[in-house]
Amino acid sequence: MGVSSLAFNVWRFQPQASELMKKTSLIALIVLAGLIVSGGFFLLTWDIPPPSAPVEKVLPDERFPR
Repeated sequence: MGVSSLAFNVWRFQPQASELMKKTSLIALIVLAGLIVSGGFFLLTWDIPPPSAPVEKVLPDERFPR
């Protein structure tokens, strides 16, 4: 087994690794897009409850012009 046959064997298996990476990247992209869409849908439909505690703040008269 010479150096040239070893280099040929490494090069021969490269397309399979490339196809696996493409499939993995595509699946990761689909999952990410699904998470973004479902998160946006959740925020659009979420009925956020208003604050239940009353807020009282005294404003000094000096803040208002006469």
